[in-house]
Amino acid sequence: LSLHDALPISISTLTFYTEQFPPYNYQENGTLEGIAVDLLVQITDKMGNKVTSNQVHLGPWTDAYQAALTEENTVLFSMARLPQREQSFKWAGPLFTDTYVLFAKWDSNFTVNDAADLKGYNIGVITDTAGIFKLLDAGVDESQLIYNTNASVLIEKLSSGDIDFWCTAQTEGRTIIEQLTGNYYSFKVVFQLSDTDFYYGFSKDIPDSTVSSFQQALDGLKQEKDGSGISVYEQILGRYIPTR
Repeated sequence: LSLHDALPISISTLTFYTEQFPPYNYQENGTLEGIAVDLLVQITDKMGNKVTSNQVHLGPWTDAYQAALTEENTVLFSMARLPQREQSFKWAGPLFTDTYVLFAKWDSNFTVNDAADLKGYNIGVITDTAGIFKLLDAGVDESQLIYNTNASVLIEKLSSGDIDFWCTAQTEGRTIIEQLTGNYYSFKVVFQLSDTDFYYGFSKDIPDSTVSSFQQALDGLKQEKDGSGISVYEQILGRYIPTR
């Protein structure tokens, strides 16, 4: 048997890595919560081997990302699926879609109509995140990027004027901003990059059969409706993201 058609492996042999990325995955009062966490519990339960809390490790994104690239039997979530990452992982999803944006202070008077208008400005980014690829693809020079592993540090830099913009996924960014400032709208969005789908990313050694079982279970959660016509997937999303 080749790796590609090897028999599925047990969920209990997998190690899951995640980060503070609310409302998708985060820790609150010592408990892991969020859309991707709840989906993971439902998916693995459907597969007959529910994930346990000690299999899921929360830490800085860059640490989790490097672990998923270098360790066997690892799953990383929630990860933006990008062309630059396509060959490094196997994928199950999408879990949700978010839009990468640039946040600025309300009293700033930046006019950003396209990426060319970003020339000369400092942009805060979390190390190893999708926003970096999106900015570089848009033509932003790498010398403009200010890296940190902690979103709260970047928000402080934005407040103090040490950086002009913070690039992150919009829903996640607003959620963190609310946690830190008490106001979902403490900062304004001045520019939108493209929409991005987020997935579970599997280390390359994990058999395709395991990944496809994961995908089938997720698809089932999206398709199976309750009496009122709402899927388990929609119920989970509704717990965390206010409906418009």
